[in-house]
Amino acid sequence: MTSPVVDILRAKLDEQPIYKRYANTVTSLIATAVNVVWVLISLGVELPTQATVGVAVAIQALGALGVLIGVAIALVVGQIREWIVLGTTYRRVTQIQDDEIKDLRVAVDKWRAAYDLSADTVHA
Repeated sequence: MTSPVVDILRAKLDEQPIYKRYANTVTSLIATAVNVVWVLISLGVELPTQATVGVAVAIQALGALGVLIGVAIALVVGQIREWIVLGTTYRRVTQIQDDEIKDLRVAVDKWRAAYDLSADTVHA
């Protein structure tokens, strides 16, 4: 039996396009492949061990940074989309409210005209 959280996460994952699903995996695999190539090259060249290890660590760190930046960009883009949707919804609701207020003003003006009341008389 799976938990509701797992079900929600699976549903969210299924909604994503395939390139987004595997973007972090591909980034990590590329960093690992570059690292393997570096280690193979460094074995054929006489370099201090510290240099070989330092460059290998730097390559993996850059790969992890690439994944982190990809996740951060996805979060920021998702937040911006949410703000756009909320802003659009707010504008629609505001427009509906403005239209209703205009309709009420028209109705009040008709009522005043029907009973021969002016705005000055009502507020006085």
